[in-house]
This record gives sequence, C-alpha cells and structure tokens, in this order.
Amino acid sequence: GILMEYFVLNFRNKVVRSGSIKCALADQIKNIVRIAEICVNQLLIDQVIAKAQSTPEYNFLPLLAVLAGSSVLFPAVTHILDYRRCFWKVTGASRKFLQSNLLRKHLACHSSLCSLVPLSLLIQSTIVETDDLVQNGYGNVFPILAGIGNLLIISVCGGLELGWMVFSVLGVWLCAIALFVRIRHGTTAESKRRWTDAQTALVDGMHHAAENVGLLTDFHRRK
Repeated sequence: GILMEYFVLNFRNKVVRSGSIKCALADQIKNIVRIAEICVNQLLIDQVIAKAQSTPEYNFLPLLAVLAGSSVLFPAVTHILDYRRCFWKVTGASRKFLQSNLLRKHLACHSSLCSLVPLSLLIQSTIVETDDLVQNGYGNVFPILAGIGNLLIISVCGGLELGWMVFSVLGVWLCAIALFVRIRHGTTAESKRRWTDAQTALVDGMHHAAENVGLLTDFHRRK
C-alpha cells in the first residue's frame, strides 16, 4: 500500500539506507549478546551453583572464569550500539527527506490549488504528521526486525535443546498474535483518524482566529 511505497521511497535516500542497515545489524547483534548472556548465566548456574555440593571440575573452571569475565562486557556492547545509533541519522534524515518533498510538492502546485490548502494544515502536516509517520511508521520497522531475529534465535536454540516441536508452538503463538493485531487494527485506525481530524480542526481554528483577530476585536467593541 501507500505505507510500503513510502518505505521504498525513504530507503532510496543514501543516508537513510546506510543508517537503516546499521540499525538492523545492531539490533541483531544485541539479540545475540542477549542470548549469549543467558547461556553464560545458565552455565554458571549448572556448573557452579548446582554442583556446589559435589567435586568441582577443575578443568572446566578456567573456561567458566573467562565466560564470567566476558559477560561483564555485554552491557558495554549494547551501550555502544545504542550510543552510535544516535549518529546514524535515520530519524532525522527521514524527517528531513519527507518534509522537503512535501514542501516542494506544495510549491510546485498552481496558486489556485495552493489556496485550497490552509496554511495551518500545511504547517501541521510538515511538522506534526511527518514526525508521526517517521516515528510510528518507519521507526517501527526496526523493533519488528529485531523481534523476528530474536524469535529465530530462540527457536533454533529451543529446537536444539527441546526438540523441533517448539516450532509448532511458536507457529500457534504467531497466528494468535496475528489474529489479535487483525482484530485490533480497525479500532486503532479509527481512533487515530478521529484524533488527527480533531487536531487538524483545532489548528485550523486557531489559524483562522489569529488571521481575523481584528474582526474579533471590532465585534467586542460593537454597541
């Protein structure tokens, strides 16, 4: 649909494309780090706490010490990725690209058509709606990709540990989530549309009031 066309158009921007690839890879690295942290904790519990009453395996203790020491670096890795994400300019470049194209399209129209669009609506679309589209539209692609990658990693690990029946359980769970989103989408979209219409009417009313402040003042001075 239109949203997918916007994604394709936005991805053609060089800065957005480069930053998007980096963000997607960073999310997958964070998934791997999270799973590695869980595995290290499981090894420490199984080999240290669970076997505290038995004779320790001294050949395995140096490896456990190395793994325990490396686990301290996991939060540092995620922090560095989150910090560098601020400089990849995905959100800012997407917003700038959309705002510049919207303004260019408006200025390219004939004056008779431009007069049909209130200035308040143009300002709201350029400032508020573009930010909403970038944050809640294109910006939500990365959490979805991160969630898919996390599910794949957990599924593979669970399949190796518990058997491949875990994929059937995962499939049922994904179908239930898809059904819930399908049912909820209509209500959410309608609520969002009403909120946007009310906000547009408010901004348009304030703009007309500011333009006709002289008329309002003269109206209060009538006898």
